[in-house]
Amino acid sequence: MHHLGKVALEAAVKAVVSTAVSTAVSTAVKEGTSAVSKAAKTKGDRKVTPNYESQQPFPVLCTQGNTVHSKLRQFSQKDLQASICFFNEGFLYLSKVIGEGSGVINGRDGVEDVSRRSKEKALPGSIEDHDIIPLTALLEAIIRFGDLKEWDDSAAKALADAKERFRVARKKATKAFCNEVLSSSERIFAARYRVASTLLEKVDSPEDALGACELCLRELHALPDVKTGFKENGGSQIIQADVRDLNSFVCDVTQVTGGVGALISWPCVVAGERRVDPLHHEEMMSSHCCMSKSFGQEGDDEQKLTFAWSITSNTRGDFLVPDSIDRNIKVFNSNGKFVRSVDPFADEPRSYDEIWNIAGDSWDNIYVLTLHRTERVPISSLVYILDEDGHLIQRLPLREGFRGSAVAVDDNSRVFVLGGSFSNFHNDEVQVYQLCQGFVQSFGTKHLINAEDITTADDDRVMVVDGESDPLVFVFSVNGDLLHKFKVSGSLPDTGVAITFHKKSQNVLVASLRPESRERVSVYEADGHLLRVMQFQDKGGPFITGITATPKGCIAVPVSEEEHI
Repeated sequence: MHHLGKVALEAAVKAVVSTAVSTAVSTAVKEGTSAVSKAAKTKGDRKVTPNYESQQPFPVLCTQGNTVHSKLRQFSQKDLQASICFFNEGFLYLSKVIGEGSGVINGRDGVEDVSRRSKEKALPGSIEDHDIIPLTALLEAIIRFGDLKEWDDSAAKALADAKERFRVARKKATKAFCNEVLSSSERIFAARYRVASTLLEKVDSPEDALGACELCLRELHALPDVKTGFKENGGSQIIQADVRDLNSFVCDVTQVTGGVGALISWPCVVAGERRVDPLHHEEMMSSHCCMSKSFGQEGDDEQKLTFAWSITSNTRGDFLVPDSIDRNIKVFNSNGKFVRSVDPFADEPRSYDEIWNIAGDSWDNIYVLTLHRTERVPISSLVYILDEDGHLIQRLPLREGFRGSAVAVDDNSRVFVLGGSFSNFHNDEVQVYQLCQGFVQSFGTKHLINAEDITTADDDRVMVVDGESDPLVFVFSVNGDLLHKFKVSGSLPDTGVAITFHKKSQNVLVASLRPESRERVSVYEADGHLLRVMQFQDKGGPFITGITATPKGCIAVPVSEEEHI
């Protein structure tokens, strides 16, 4: 990404420097029709919004009515034209701050050729031959500015000039976006500059602009033509692509600046009864992958994960990952930096226990499900309850003969253990325990066949995902009554499926492994309605062993060898 962004950034700067931005409006049908034809032939490679098929090129001024309308359109386009001009000026100043302008001034690489290769045309038949800076270049500029440690007085002045021009560009783009005289294509194009200007005006703290960008996206998604464009039948692929491109840019900036939690509740387009995430809807997965990073392989051997088995997070956003080889729990902060290790068996004189699963409660207590071995009892299941510092609170033995596979805890300190008999490896039962009284009841045997994972949800609900290739989520009451069930995205055979519930968004997250070891997280509403599907850029390991989401919405999936966020 960084190499591609660098190329786009350099090309964009050279294009802005070498080419004067035209503010003229095309008045010939021939020019407009030619541009529309060219856009239709190259729409697969298009990065900006072309004219939509339903809209006409700028009309010939042949009648008085048309003349009035055309002049009105010309007047209405002035804000959009001005926004582009101010934005390009601001980007030129910003390029001086991050040191990208010197090559252009020295004439490196051949200005005309680079300008021609980097140019994107804005709205054929409407606004003529503006040089449009690719969104990849804007993302790279934000990344590079963040890498700067210090700058001199001239750079500080250039930054002030850039931010002032971005401020004006934002205001002009906002006025253009709100102008109902403009065509839908022009308003979507204005949204592009509104978002880009909002972010670059805050280039020294882009995370502060994300809230305003989210508002911009919500207003864009509310445009009538955008809603129509996302209809299941009769929608516009061009509108979908343009809206998706802008969403993708904001998504990438969000993740670069550490605001990945927004992905769980990304703004949707409401088209009738249909809610569509422009980025993460299954129909659009081929065009966007979530940026991801990994942790667990940095530092010395004691800090590295050797075999990540399950995962949970606490109220601070830390990740707790059991390491089945080292037989301990490794704690990482929200940035993936190793914090400490916790040994749940520290008070055991001789322990042959294996960590099998982990969960946490609202008070950051840690529940560790283990396979317990002693000389008297060859094998049994046991839950260790630790406080947030890793000190033992209680040992909770499970019923004799019951093999625990996964554990979940609710806010009333009820412990739900998914498992089955030691005589087979099918998880077809949920046992319920109270810390003060032990075993309470069991349920699920009438419905579960080979369950994979368990989680608790609000309103006294327990969710169990059953099956891999074609899994179902069974939603039970805490008393074991089946409330409803729904289908979720499956995984490759023998690779595992994991589930968790995110309280803040009230969404259900299901992790699965797709072909080519591509991790996927599907996000559902509590009733089973699919909201979005997030596919990670990085490839995962051979199977899924768990999933968690922090209160801020950062998602982590262990894949046996490293953690991906």
